[in-house]
Amino acid sequence: MAAKSVEYWLDRLKGQLRREQLAALSIDPYLRVARHFLLHLQKCNREVQSVGPSDLQMYLRRQRYRYQRRYGRLPGCLKNWRSQYTGSLHRLLRLAQGQWPPTSPDDSMLEEFATDLAARGIHLPVARRYRLHARFFLEYLRNRSLQVRYVKPNDVAGYFRVALRIYQRKKPGLPRRRACWRHTRRQAVYSLLRFVQSEWPPSVCPASCERFRDYLEEAGYNQQAIRLRVRVARQFVVYLDKRCTPLRAAGSGEIADFVRTRLVRYRRRHGRLPGNLEGWRSSYTAALRGFLRLINPCWCLPRPPTDAAGQFRVEIIEGYKRWLVDVRGLSEATLRKNGGEAERFLSRLGADRLDPGAFVHLGVADIDAYLSWRLPILRRATRYGVCDCLRSLLNYLYSASLISRDLAGEVKGPVLFHNDEIPRAFTEEQVASLLAITRCDRSAKGLRDYSMLLMLATYGLRAGEIVHLRLDDIDWRADRIRIQHSKTGVEAFVPLVAPVGEALLKYLQEARPQTPRREVFLRMRAPICPFQTVSALHGVIATRMKQAGIAPRGRHGTHAFRFARAHSLLQASVSLKSISDLLGHLRTASTESYLRLATDNLRSVSLDIPGGPISAGSGP
Repeated sequence: MAAKSVEYWLDRLKGQLRREQLAALSIDPYLRVARHFLLHLQKCNREVQSVGPSDLQMYLRRQRYRYQRRYGRLPGCLKNWRSQYTGSLHRLLRLAQGQWPPTSPDDSMLEEFATDLAARGIHLPVARRYRLHARFFLEYLRNRSLQVRYVKPNDVAGYFRVALRIYQRKKPGLPRRRACWRHTRRQAVYSLLRFVQSEWPPSVCPASCERFRDYLEEAGYNQQAIRLRVRVARQFVVYLDKRCTPLRAAGSGEIADFVRTRLVRYRRRHGRLPGNLEGWRSSYTAALRGFLRLINPCWCLPRPPTDAAGQFRVEIIEGYKRWLVDVRGLSEATLRKNGGEAERFLSRLGADRLDPGAFVHLGVADIDAYLSWRLPILRRATRYGVCDCLRSLLNYLYSASLISRDLAGEVKGPVLFHNDEIPRAFTEEQVASLLAITRCDRSAKGLRDYSMLLMLATYGLRAGEIVHLRLDDIDWRADRIRIQHSKTGVEAFVPLVAPVGEALLKYLQEARPQTPRREVFLRMRAPICPFQTVSALHGVIATRMKQAGIAPRGRHGTHAFRFARAHSLLQASVSLKSISDLLGHLRTASTESYLRLATDNLRSVSLDIPGGPISAGSGP
């Protein structure tokens, strides 16, 4: 380093200190320390831009050795003596390198560790001491090419030996309170290892817990959530071993008992209940449900009933489902709807009536009692559906000779007239407002929501057609999208217009999680997977409507976009056949219901009342 370079850095440091408004008497010691350090670098042929923490530590050790040789002792307060150098040198290095201390690969882990300590209620001075010792331990591991996730007890014992030698080199002799010195560092290191590995000292980790860890990583959970859930799984395995209960035989009862024991332990340790008891409880139950589903996919299935009434109810439901498929030829969606209503009706009857001898005498009074309980809170269309499902069940019961008379005709529900309501649709202003407010959200979730809403507004697709869209359905070369219409099963192609293509490309490149799943639209939160039901898309629309300040009356889901698109095409004089093809209807008659939205067109062809308007004073 040339002499002029020394003066150059000193001038820059002096200007920085003056901008910090330091007194002149304080600036001179800073410059004196900086000059000595720069001259030291000049002798070593080092540039100030390339100085690292190890170089600074070596320089400080050299200065301490010179002080000891000169005065025959170490400084009285080593911390204050050291700060006389670091205050100036850190400013100089920050000026030359832009940041000091330089970023370390361990910084992100230390930040997460500090957050975990704060969440556990560790006092701030203790948390700072833990973080300092954790930094030393991570530096030790990095210098030996060890990863903290795979640290063994021998590695920790080796670190304590090295830390003791470093301490003795700074202060000859053993620590005055060696037990306290070791305890402080052990607590800090053990807390870090428990945070990373979920358990420390390590026990024999079952293969199931490692498998659970791999599953959580593939599902997109962050490292803190993975550590928490794996820790809970290990504790649960140990709990089951003490009770001699096989892991595959564990169920909801074992989970409840385990959570109860952890709550007793928490209260004994902290002298109080958790502040958020439900959140604390769910942190255990959610992790254990996922763990047990991974070990035994059938664990959450309802256990077969042991009483005669429950077994008779299951027999009726299973027979009814077979009848719906074999005799009626209904779809899986209709099967779920009718099966759920049948289970609700039979459960409402009670165990006394679910006896073959008593059930055969099912009468109108039983049906009236159920409908008077079920219908009052429902909409008219929903009441119609409930009555239709109940008629279907009664038809099966009579055909299977489970009841003595045909009661299907006794179920009287509301009457629904064809096209008796005007469909609910978004206006053009509402659609534009929804798209604008969603486009302003530049997060990953915002890019995904904007792509979905833009496809709804452009093509008028159904919710299932958006949710089940796959990467293979987008033909980028031919600029088209393959749509498998969910209601008719017909495969159709729509053009990939430029705005939709740009939104999809931005979402796929910047927001879509890295996963082997082929569905286009995925959940943004772990577990990363496709939407399980089409109702998830309704939640997206509701959230964006609230942000846009839109509060329409009645239900407004994906079909509101569909009707709005049909209305805009009708206003643009597009033929009914073209609209029918875009919406995926097999017959144009299905599209005619959308004509009810064109009220302006209907007014233009309305006829005047014969005889003209009646004036107020006219009479016979």
